[in-house]
Amino acid sequence: MLSNRGSGISRLGSLPTNGGCHSSKLRGRKSVGRAMTRRCRLTAIGLVLAVVPTGVWGQEETDSATDAVRIFEVARATSEIDIDGVLDEPAWQEAVVIPLLYEYFPGNNIPPPVETEGLVTFDDSWLYIAFRAHDPEPGRVRAHLMARDEIDTFVQDDHVTITLDTFNDERRAFQFRVNPLGVQADAIFSEVDGIEDYSWDMIWASAGKLTNEGYVVEVAFPFDQLRFQKTREAQTWGIELGRSYPRSSRHRITDSPRDRDRSCIICQFNKISGAGLRAWSPVAIWSSTRR
Repeated sequence: MLSNRGSGISRLGSLPTNGGCHSSKLRGRKSVGRAMTRRCRLTAIGLVLAVVPTGVWGQEETDSATDAVRIFEVARATSEIDIDGVLDEPAWQEAVVIPLLYEYFPGNNIPPPVETEGLVTFDDSWLYIAFRAHDPEPGRVRAHLMARDEIDTFVQDDHVTITLDTFNDERRAFQFRVNPLGVQADAIFSEVDGIEDYSWDMIWASAGKLTNEGYVVEVAFPFDQLRFQKTREAQTWGIELGRSYPRSSRHRITDSPRDRDRSCIICQFNKISGAGLRAWSPVAIWSSTRR
């Protein structure tokens, strides 16, 4: 656990520092790498999210895993976002909060011990996701600097997870983890064998900031690094927002319930949809690339 509280904003191919932007290095993507090391300012053309999530904080009971999948309809507005771990831009202020209402382990879809809020928006080039991870004892937040994808060490830290089923086929998904200092881990999750393949890497930006209320994580994914269907129709993707809260137990928290009697995980994800989601896929990156 780190005693000094502050922000972690990692740079291309480096550990988090006190400035700049964290984006992961991928050989063969030099133009994207140069753009992300040149500046952290990312332009968001805002958001309008039309969704009414179920449940409230402090509820005595959490609905069972038979709850219907929620669909978050995403449209565009105008604003600007800095990936710096501070959610002070109008785009974030306008966003509908997506609460993480379910602890699926060790509890079975019970109210979680801590509050977590997720936000989602995008522009023509980027998908943006942020978390406010509240903690009644912020001094106990576990956050360490480490190399990317050191997953055995990484999972001991507090962290958040974003899993995207960009084909909406419930077979495999991109998985991204970020700790409170902005350190990254990314993988491909296969529903067929249940394996998380951390040999896969993607270029993306992240920032984390420890606060007096817990921590904040802010992430940006370039659409040209994500594979999805080439179509003019509105995209619909599966999405799961998660949080790992390691204390006496490692509590695992999500925005949607998990039915332990079902063999599939991705099929239980919520959805994001909307005409503004990128409707083409120029780049396919499923192959393994290492640092």
